[in-house]
Amino acid sequence: MKEVQKKRQTRSDKKRDIKPTIPVPLYETIHRISYLTARPIKEVVDDLCVIGLSHKQVLEHLSAFFRRDFWATPTLLYRGDQYIDKAYLPGEKRRISTRVIQRDHDRLAALAYAMDHTISYATALLLHATVKNSSIIDGYIVKYTENQLEPSKRKELQKILQFINENNPYDEEVTLSILINYLIDEVVNGTETVKEALGSWIDKKKQKTNEADNKKR
Repeated sequence: MKEVQKKRQTRSDKKRDIKPTIPVPLYETIHRISYLTARPIKEVVDDLCVIGLSHKQVLEHLSAFFRRDFWATPTLLYRGDQYIDKAYLPGEKRRISTRVIQRDHDRLAALAYAMDHTISYATALLLHATVKNSSIIDGYIVKYTENQLEPSKRKELQKILQFINENNPYDEEVTLSILINYLIDEVVNGTETVKEALGSWIDKKKQKTNEADNKKR
């Protein structure tokens, strides 16, 4: 009597390696995002891929290079055109790596098929389109930078930004993202972390506010 061996099912959360080769400026930008958010590079790349795969503006940008149909959602189909030229990334490149769960790997494979590229190259194109979207990167940096601050510091930060905007003679609103970009050079070129730089900035602003209040009394 023959024994029937059951086929082992692949875990849905099993990670798959992807090692896209990306332009050096993009590589350096992702490293900078990793530094600012205090998250491992592989996790940053994974996060950006997942965000890009569900972001309408990113997919609309990439759809100009779809040579086959691509289902963005169960109800949204981007039509491909076999006569469209392939998308390519110029310039010197470096390899970066990430690990994604099987579901996201399948989505990247579908994107690669639509673009008529390998999965690794389609991932590189996706990363390039995602990082170029300033609203995505601003939101991502803010999300993880805020998490580095203690609740008391976050509360003080919101009060300071509110004060700045209420007394701002310019039309542009000062957001946390703008503030972080202002502090980037100080953080990257110095010895402070993002948390320390923000903390120092908050303390200085709080001290000046207190001194101004005391003078009014």
